Amino acid sequence: MKAEVEVVDTISVGLFLVRVAKGSRAAFELTRVNDEVWLPRHVRAFASARLGLLRVLHIEQEVSYSKCREFQTDSLIISQMKAR
Repeated sequence: MKAEVEVVDTISVGLFLVRVAKGSRAAFELTRVNDEVWLPRHVRAFASARLGLLRVLHIEQEVSYSKCREFQTDSLIISQMKAR
């Protein structure tokens, strides 16, 4: 499964708390593992944001995942009964 998003207008959260700039974009790809669960395969983001009135962030990040496999474990539940 693949999805891509792009900000077509500035997004504001709070009055001046966070503003995500127009043109910011992200894409991600998921893959099915063992016909049981969807896990991320590739994530890419490019964004500009303003935090408060002073701090401006420019983010460009790409992350790839590989060799995902199911984690298995055995567990034993032990309960203690209180004597009355």
